[in-house]
Amino acid sequence: MSGIQSFPEPVRRALIVGVIVYFALVLVAIVTGSVLADWLSLALFGVIAVGLGVVLIREAEGERTPIRAAGILLVVAGGARFAWLATREGVFETVTTIGVIFGIAIYAYAVYVAN
Repeated sequence: MSGIQSFPEPVRRALIVGVIVYFALVLVAIVTGSVLADWLSLALFGVIAVGLGVVLIREAEGERTPIRAAGILLVVAGGARFAWLATREGVFETVTTIGVIFGIAIYAYAVYVAN
């Protein structure tokens, strides 16, 4: 496993474009105070987390691996982001934060061990 390089080209491009657009929306929201840009960035964050999580789960091919665990955590985090957008319940914000931190950490560990 070589990290994101092992993803299909269209998936890599979509993730990169999604992350760039996410940061652009965050910047617009901060500079202009736009509520719409803020909401769009939060929703895009959820889409990116779920999308990356699904890719990782598929890469694990049904086996119990750290990659699969990372994917599951990212899908949960993305789902929690959408739940937070709908309800503004603080627990969903916490689940999002923990899921993303641990999902990325486990993914980084798995890539490090594989190399």
